[in-house]
Amino acid sequence: MIYDSVENRMKYKDNADLFAVLEYFASVLHSGSVPESRTELHGSDVFVNPVTLETKPQEQCVYEAHKNYCDVHCIISGTEGIAVSGTAALTEHTPYDAQKDIGFYTGPVSQFYYLKPGEFMYCPPEDAHMVAVMQDKPEHIVKLVGKIRAQ
Repeated sequence: MIYDSVENRMKYKDNADLFAVLEYFASVLHSGSVPESRTELHGSDVFVNPVTLETKPQEQCVYEAHKNYCDVHCIISGTEGIAVSGTAALTEHTPYDAQKDIGFYTGPVSQFYYLKPGEFMYCPPEDAHMVAVMQDKPEHIVKLVGKIRAQ
């Protein structure tokens, strides 16, 4: 897991796919215009989805994990809590769906962060992440989720 600011994206230039996603995030943050649909950066191997959601109490959230893609979450507006834990420490809640590349889990929090606009979190397949956690009260979030095919 990586938690950082998009402003620090040059640190990741040796990882071409992650750097491409971060450059895209920077361009959206700079323009202030969020795309309405998926943007492919390298076909189905690297793409970005726009996401809007309402945050909620942590006890209403579950972990998600993927096997085929790494996630890169970038907040455009609002503050979103995201918890992270290794999948080995969690209990399966909903079995993995290979077609959707997602499984859901419950269990303890290993790390927790509140992401603000311009910050990102990179989660490889071994890091389950619990998204949409509210800070003080429910809030509307606009974010981008980059998907990078796992090696």
